[in-house]
This record gives sequence, structure tokens and C-alpha cells, in this order.
Amino acid sequence: MLPILALLILTPLSAREPSDIHVIETTEDHYSRHPRLEEEDLLRNRSFTWAPGLEIVADVDDAEVRLDGEKVGRTPWESDAVSPGAHRVALSRVGYAEVEFRIVLGSDRRTTVEIRLRPDDGTLVLENLPEGARVRVDGEILEGPTIDLPAGRRSLEVSTFGWETRSATVEIQSSRETRWRYDGSPAPFELDALRVRPRRLSADDPRGFRLEWTATAPGSAEIVISDAEGRDIDRIPVDVDAAECRADWAPESRRGLQGGYGVRIDGLGDDGRIDSAESSLVVDDRVARTPRIGAASRPGLFYAPGTAVLPPGSWQVSTGAGAALAPADGAAGRAFPFTVGLRVSPATRWEIDARFGVTVREPFESTGIALSLSGAWRATPGTGPFSANIQLGFDTVGTSGDFGAIPADRPDPYRPGPILALPMEIALGRWNLVMTPVGGLAVLGSDPGNPRFAGPVRPYGAAAAGVYYEGRQLLLGHSSIVQSPVAELPGWTLWTAVEGRWILPGDASFLSAFAGLRVLDGEPMLRTGLEFGLIG
Repeated sequence: MLPILALLILTPLSAREPSDIHVIETTEDHYSRHPRLEEEDLLRNRSFTWAPGLEIVADVDDAEVRLDGEKVGRTPWESDAVSPGAHRVALSRVGYAEVEFRIVLGSDRRTTVEIRLRPDDGTLVLENLPEGARVRVDGEILEGPTIDLPAGRRSLEVSTFGWETRSATVEIQSSRETRWRYDGSPAPFELDALRVRPRRLSADDPRGFRLEWTATAPGSAEIVISDAEGRDIDRIPVDVDAAECRADWAPESRRGLQGGYGVRIDGLGDDGRIDSAESSLVVDDRVARTPRIGAASRPGLFYAPGTAVLPPGSWQVSTGAGAALAPADGAAGRAFPFTVGLRVSPATRWEIDARFGVTVREPFESTGIALSLSGAWRATPGTGPFSANIQLGFDTVGTSGDFGAIPADRPDPYRPGPILALPMEIALGRWNLVMTPVGGLAVLGSDPGNPRFAGPVRPYGAAAAGVYYEGRQLLLGHSSIVQSPVAELPGWTLWTAVEGRWILPGDASFLSAFAGLRVLDGEPMLRTGLEFGLIG
């Protein structure tokens, strides 16, 4: 017959819950040796012969087994000499709660009992704790002053805002009370580690700067923002009521406030002590949490990259769709690009951009795939009307059937291959002029009739320029790029475009639209699209 799961624990005298004990009764035909007993057979070089009896296996070895009050061995334990009928079994081991139960054995079955021992708890009583004390035991935050813990050595730390931190190692005794008394004194008032995040931000960024500092005791303080000449431009009173404090300062009401500023916090503790901490920040409209069209992998205007980079820790993700239309009687036909773009700033003056696109063409036998990666570093660290970046990028395109095959007519201005761009920008209030020389290596293969992403490479040059107006919510701009010929491929090419971007209410999303035209050598092509994105 099948193994019978025998709930024959008549009275679990000290097992904490029924799941602590699992009983299986089997006949010889259905017996399966327990893996732990098989290990013992191998270690002791013995063979097993089935007989009616009792097996006791615990999740902890070397637990003492008592049968009807007499010590009979240690786990794992088994015997073929236990008489049928009712018996009382108890298991005990130092550091674990004792388990005791009754069981009935049959004369024609072998009974296996699996037991889970639980650590035997002791009690830690904490005395003289300050109000609001944080108690850590072995790195875990627990609530005091009375804590039940497994027996053994435990690491204890008690910390409280305004009081000294105390650490100790305590020995928790099984089923006993261990007392520990906090003997720290009130901590002197001190301020430390004033941090400004981000360190550089545009004046009209609605998030503003976050000022963070640490304190050892309660009190009050005042944050002072001062310019390079030491003149105070703002004062912010704050309460110091926690170990880690923060405040926000937004200069958006001070348009035109540019340059470096000192940040100081002057504090007075409840104990009468005075302390201060200092840091700095930079207001720079060229480091803006401003969205850009993701269909252009390099930050800036659509065809003429600008110099604005995101503040450290900021990001932008966007997705869009568009159309690239050639004349009705032309060879290029129609194409419909879909793009996903990502911008992220991992550090001050750095930005990384990536773009992935799929272009569906009509006729549909040559679906295009595009990938673009670039990194921008702002070369001009100071504030002022002029700024410049150094940008390195890499573009590649292909078709769905062969990623190395390059579509002859692409709705992108840049050739496949590495690109070096030097964006420069002059700010005239809210109007901005952009100029960008570009140098690149086109990887287009050696057969002009069958362009492929393969060597040899061919150099080419380009120059881009643009002008745009950027307000609080709206950007409107026009940009163009002209490219030199590449070997046997079409000659001079000019792309020109207009774009607009509107930041949606909440300052966390935006909507962009653009339209571009390709002229000069080759078939004219109109490119247009919409894009939606999130920024944070």
C-alpha cells in the first residue's frame, strides 16, 4: 500500500507547532531510506536490512534522543528493538528548544519521524534607553526595550539622535533574561557633511538644489547662500531635529543669476554650542534638465547639436514615430521610422546618449535598423555666454535581412561610422546660436552599387548651424547641416529642419515635433515626426 502519512502524534508535549514533526509509516514494499540515514550507512560502512522499528532524523545532528525517559542515542537515530505500542520521545540540544511527543508504533511498519528543532530564545532587556533610541542586533533594527533573541553571542548597537552611540557584545542565554544598561551621555551639538545635489544646475530648473547635512544633536540653523564677493543673496532658517537633515533652494525666481556660490549652514544647538559647515554650488543655464529630440542621438537641436547637458543623475527616455517621403516618382519611396532614445548624465559635465530605430519602407522588403551611441563632455567648465562640447559618436544601420547591408536612401543625416563633433553655442538671453563642425569616417563598403557596412572607411566632413528660442515650457528652433561627398556616393547633401518642444504640466514629460528636408545631390526627401518622452 502507499506510504501512510500518520498523524499519530497523540500529544505534542513541547513541539511549538505541528509542522515541527513529520511522521511517515511504511511497510517493507514501500519503504524508502531517508537520505540522512543513507549518509550514515556510507560513513559507517554498513548495510541496511528492513525491519519494523523507529527512525528519528532531526534537521540538527547530535541532538540527544530520550525514549520513555531514557537516553538512547543522538540524531540521526534508529532502532529495530523498540516494542510496538505507545512511546514518549524527547529531543534536546544546547541552544534549541526541547521537543517532546508521544507516538504509537505498529508491529508490521517502520516509522520515520522528521523533526525540525527551533533555536531556544532568550530575552534581552535594555535598560535606561533614551527616548527614540534605535537598537540594532547583528545589524538588524529591532524594537526595544525587551527583545526575544536566539541564544548565543549577539552584536548590539544603540544610537539616538542627541546621544552618544554605544556598542557591545552580549551573550543571550537560553530561556533566560540578559540585561544590558545604556550608559551614554548627551552628544555635543555638531554639524558635518554639508552636501549640495546636484552641484551644478540651471536657474530655472523647478527642482532646485537639495542641501543635505548631518547633525549630532538638536538645535536650529540658518542656511546662507553667498556670491563670489561674499555678499549674502539668500538666508533660509531651518530646524535641526534629526541626524540627517535637508532643505531645498531653487533660484528660478532669479533669472540671470549665473556663476559659483558659497553655501554655509550656521547652527546653534540646544546645549548652547555653535557650529557650521560649508559647501558650494554653481548656477549654470548650460546644464539644464531640458529634453531634446531622441531621434537625433546627440544632444541639442535636431541637426545642429547644442551644448546643454543634463545635470548629474538626470535622465530622459523618449519614443517617437515619423515619416520620410521622397517624390512620388522617385526610387526611394516612403519610409516610416520608429525610434527609442535614452539620455543619462552619470557625472558633472558628462552625458551619454543612445538611440535605436526601426524604419519600415514601402515596398516592405527592406526594413531598416539603426543604432546610435554617443558621449558628450562639456569642455568649458565655467559659466558665461559661450560654451563648447566634445562629442564622440558611432552610428550604424542595416536591413532586417542583413544587418551589414545599408539601405541606399536613409532618413538620417549622418553616415554610418564613428563621428567627432565640436558643438559650440552662444547664449543671447533666451535666444541661442549653435555652430557644430563634424568630422566622420564613413564605413560603406567598396561597391557603390551594393553598399554594405564594411571597409574600407572613407573620411567626410560636415558643418551644422542653428538658432533657437528656449522659454520655460517651450522651445522653437531651426537647424541645418551640410555634408561633403563620400567617394562614389551622392555628393553634397543639405539637411534643414524646424523643431518644437513643449514641456507638459508637471515638468516630467514633454512632446516634440519636427520636420526636415534633404536637398542638393540625390532625391529630395521630407522627414517629419512626433515624439513623447519622460525626464527626471
